[in-house]
Amino acid sequence: MAITSTTKTRTGPNNYRLRAVSNLADPVYYWWNNGALVAVGNMPFRDVTVAPGEVIDIDVFDSSTDVPGMVYPGRVTLEWENIAASYAIKKWIGGEWVTQTTLVAGPLGSMRWASPVLADSTEHLFCVTPIGEDGNEGIAREFTVFMVRKPDEVAAAYTYDPLTGELEAA
Repeated sequence: MAITSTTKTRTGPNNYRLRAVSNLADPVYYWWNNGALVAVGNMPFRDVTVAPGEVIDIDVFDSSTDVPGMVYPGRVTLEWENIAASYAIKKWIGGEWVTQTTLVAGPLGSMRWASPVLADSTEHLFCVTPIGEDGNEGIAREFTVFMVRKPDEVAAAYTYDPLTGELEAA
């Protein structure tokens, strides 16, 4: 069996309600966001927020064995071993390191940070600097990422000339 239809309704400036219809009698919905399973349950809808400039890839299935195809999210997630009291996350912008945020270490063995939406077809350089309890910075670990994400929606305008039958894209 399968999902038979999906709809998207705008509920706010950056908010949408996604709804799925299955032909199963009592379906369980598996909601995926940019390749990550984010919800499982019998609710046929999901509310999502899309940041300005972001393109997300939502998939919904009614089978636990179905998985989405390749996805290309607009953010990068950095992960590293947790060995310090806190961490400064920096991005190389205009010839200098610019602090994006500082994270306080948690109890887990690793740390994770997701970037804001990044420009497509562009190399981005990040570094994670460990900071000790005494405030001293350790050796930074650099991450170079070439962003290839799902393309932005095309903003095109069309005009049709009924006399010539020509359609022109602007």
